[in-house]
Parts: sequence; C-alpha cells; structure tokens
Amino acid sequence: MDAILEISDGGPLPQAISLDQAHLQNGFLTYARQSERVDVKLILHQPEGQQFRDVTTFMGKLPVRKAAEEAAQLKSDLDSQAARTRKLEKDLKSMQDEMRAQQQRRLTNQLPEGKQ
Repeated sequence: MDAILEISDGGPLPQAISLDQAHLQNGFLTYARQSERVDVKLILHQPEGQQFRDVTTFMGKLPVRKAAEEAAQLKSDLDSQAARTRKLEKDLKSMQDEMRAQQQRRLTNQLPEGKQ
C-alpha cells in the first residue's frame, strides 16, 4: 500500500509527496505552510487496485516568522565563534613559539662547553 499526498498551498500547481508503507504507518507529516489556506488531498492506493481519497483544508493566519531575529542571533553566534577561533589561533601560535624556544634551549644545553 502506498499513497500520494497533494498539497495546494497558494501556488498554481499542487505539490505531490509520495508516501510509502513506512510513512503511512508513521501517521504524521510536518509541513511549513506558505499561505493562509492549504488544501491537502490524500490518495491511498490499495493492493487490489482500489483508491481511497480524503481531502481537508487548513485555514488561518500565517505564523509570524522571526527571520530577522534569528538572523541577528546567528550573526551574533558566528561573531562569537570567530572571536573564539582567533583567540585559539593566537594561543596556539604562542604555545608553538614557546615550544620552539624550549627546544632551542635544550639543544643549546646539550652542546659541549666550548661550543655554546
């Protein structure tokens, strides 16, 4: 058994979503609507060739999108991560310089007395 879910959401043509047996058994689908009216048609194909159809309509104001707020938060997060990355890179360079200096001192200490 499989099905087709046709979603009409303000566009000229409905969007068709194929549903296999696993998706049908799952029993739910999340969809972010684009308009204030959404028509949904489920066409269920039975193994013996029969089709069952059901239609429903969802109406209401679109949810308020917080895109600008989310974008500002993401930019802030990105700036924080960039600053953290710069600090880590600076700390790494400092540690590498210190390790080179220590290695140079050890090599110098291993030279015989007259060759230093």
